[in-house]
Amino acid sequence: METLETQPVDTPEESIPTFTVVVKVGGNELDDPTFLDALVLAIKAIQSDGHVPVIVHGGGKTIAHGFLTLSLVPRLSAAIWKIEHRSRGLNYGLDKLRFTGQVVEGKRVRLRQKLLAADDVKDDGIRLTFENTIDIEGEERPALVAVSLSIVYP
Repeated sequence: METLETQPVDTPEESIPTFTVVVKVGGNELDDPTFLDALVLAIKAIQSDGHVPVIVHGGGKTIAHGFLTLSLVPRLSAAIWKIEHRSRGLNYGLDKLRFTGQVVEGKRVRLRQKLLAADDVKDDGIRLTFENTIDIEGEERPALVAVSLSIVYP
């Protein structure tokens, strides 16, 4: 039996083809930290081989976008408090906004508010500063925490 000896060959980098590698991931698999760690390592390996990974995700539960969750604050706050005898009110903006958790399809949310300040402003208005926290049913971490500013006029 004859033994063949091989020698390394210098191959120009341009001659090695680059491929797009499609990785399909089922939605519920992303809940498994072990699977997620393995996925990250696989993607790094694909990239280090000079290929382009494309991750396709599907089949899991829908996750509400953070700004959709934020848009619930005015509606939910109407069930907490009400200002009577006002001519107008305006949303003055946010001082702080953090999306700290994901609202998965089927989960219920609730709003907690804390009045941080009520300051006088021009034209007899009052600027109200609220800390808003949207909690997710069954979760330790809230979906968002936001400090909002509103101005109301008599």
